Amino acid sequence: MRNLNNHPIRWTLLLGMILSLTNCAGDKFTEAKAEISPKKSLSVQRTITDLTPKIQISEEPQWSPDGKQIAFMSLKNPGNEEIYVMNADGSNITRITKNPGYDSVLSWSPDGKKIAFFSERDGNEEIYVMNTDGSNQTRLTNDPNNNAGAVWSPDSKKIVYHASPEPFKNNGDIYVINADGSGNTKLTNKGVSQNPAWSPDGKRITFESNRDNNSDIYVMNADGSGETKLTTNKGRDLHPVWSPDGKQIAYECLQNGQSHICRLNA
Repeated sequence: MRNLNNHPIRWTLLLGMILSLTNCAGDKFTEAKAEISPKKSLSVQRTITDLTPKIQISEEPQWSPDGKQIAFMSLKNPGNEEIYVMNADGSNITRITKNPGYDSVLSWSPDGKKIAFFSERDGNEEIYVMNTDGSNQTRLTNDPNNNAGAVWSPDSKKIVYHASPEPFKNNGDIYVINADGSGNTKLTNKGVSQNPAWSPDGKRITFESNRDNNSDIYVMNADGSGETKLTTNKGRDLHPVWSPDGKQIAYECLQNGQSHICRLNA
């Protein structure tokens, strides 16, 4: 019998073969084990908290700019919809309007000091503002129009809104008014112009209008001058919003019976 110690090369080859077979067996065992091991499903846990469990119907929440409070409309007393404010965790729910008419939250001012809201308390759809505790409720609009869609300027000094003599009719224009109710100014005068949005710097306003028998996106200076039509598509273009840097506008574009999100340079 030959001594393998006298043949170092053969001994090395033999050890290599043994190690190779061992590794292969280990790999196959690992693969087999992986095949019979149950797959772990990825799950995302979502925590949902009811902030108004004692109020039967709560709607239209609006965050305060600092994220500490939420304003909302409640039908706690059906037929007498009112506005409430609570902390972001649902504590300290406080009713801040109280009148026979319908009240609905529109928006917080960017500085967080006031809330613009819609009310029918005087028999007509009007825009009001108040402090966030409900004090100093002030009617801004006072006309036979149906006024809605109040949007604050970035500096919280003005509000742009849409007014229509008759809802759902082929008329309606965009107005701007100071936050104290003074200086109400009509900015447009053709067709139905609505859904206004301030540029981040407060210098321009984009909106939609059907003045050319088709709804398109327009932009104008904050005083109504320099009006420019931005879209000329055959489909309807709606609900424009500014990018944070004010360089682009995103909007809803309806084409061939389908709705898409489009964007263009401002």
